Amino acid sequence: MIEEVAVVSRVKDFQVSVKSLQTSSCGKCSHNQSCGTSLLDKYLVRRDVEVEADIPLTEGDKVLLGVEESALLKGSLLLYIAPLFALFLGASFGNYFAEWYSFLSADLFSAGFAFLFFMVCLLVIHKIQHSFLMQYFARPVVLRKL
Repeated sequence: MIEEVAVVSRVKDFQVSVKSLQTSSCGKCSHNQSCGTSLLDKYLVRRDVEVEADIPLTEGDKVLLGVEESALLKGSLLLYIAPLFALFLGASFGNYFAEWYSFLSADLFSAGFAFLFFMVCLLVIHKIQHSFLMQYFARPVVLRKL
């Protein structure tokens, strides 16, 4: 299980909203200028995440959250393999349809269809992520109060 420390920002019944804390050492090491994590932390806004809690919590409590490793693997597969597959599938369809429209370049059709399939795949992933994945598979759980 992957664990992260967070602070409770809102409580409603057994539904709590938590915000991840930045580790004290992040951004202070010698690799600060070339570190991707430090750079992302400066520009990305930390969002509140809704989780269910079996223990009574109040605003400001520090909690330990956990996410199953399998959810991370499934998410990685979805985010890396699916767009790559969409690119190849789109290029294949573009090449196939280029035979019908012989006045245009087959490379142009392949590139256009690859880009179209890639963008549609990213849109589908975005919709699935917000409506399905986060609701059922990658839900963090409160492990304990710190």
